[in-house]
Amino acid sequence: YSVGMLSTDDPRWKSQYEALYGPLGIPFYATLGNHDWVHPDSPAAEILYSGVSKSWRMPAPYYTYTAGPVQFFAIDTQEMSAAQLAWLDRAISESKATWKVVYGHHQVYSATRLDNPRLIKDLAPLLNHRVDVYLCGHDHNLQALKPVEGVHYFVAGAGGAGTYRTDSTYARSLASFEKYGFAVLEATRTTLTVRL
Repeated sequence: YSVGMLSTDDPRWKSQYEALYGPLGIPFYATLGNHDWVHPDSPAAEILYSGVSKSWRMPAPYYTYTAGPVQFFAIDTQEMSAAQLAWLDRAISESKATWKVVYGHHQVYSATRLDNPRLIKDLAPLLNHRVDVYLCGHDHNLQALKPVEGVHYFVAGAGGAGTYRTDSTYARSLASFEKYGFAVLEATRTTLTVRL
């Protein structure tokens, strides 16, 4: 942030990632966002850094992995290609997971930037009645939104940059917080809980 990384040995990996998150000793499954595409080499550098770091995980621009009863689908909403949409459609169809969570950088719905017509048209139909949660960042706040076609939408972009205001009249909003924080997902075979 704000221009991604220039290479796998960019000194900011140490100061802005490893020093802060490395000591936690847990893997971070990253996804590309608009700032990662500012510098043309950044997406490749971030993918290749998976081979350097003990905790950074981004094996490709879009990918899937399973943790317990949840299958996660990390997507690149900045470069939402036909190939990626076909991959996501197939990956969701093949999933046997109890819970399915798709996450990307940009909002489908939000009380800050409102509805995203491109993602409503291209992405939402693949999610409808097929996944449980769509989680994004982009807007620097925390939001829980009303489910749409069986999908629960959350915004969790309040990890560090200045926070953004939300529109208190936005009809899809269940709750919004203009403060720093994170989303925590807890899953068992019978429940999936998202806490902001």
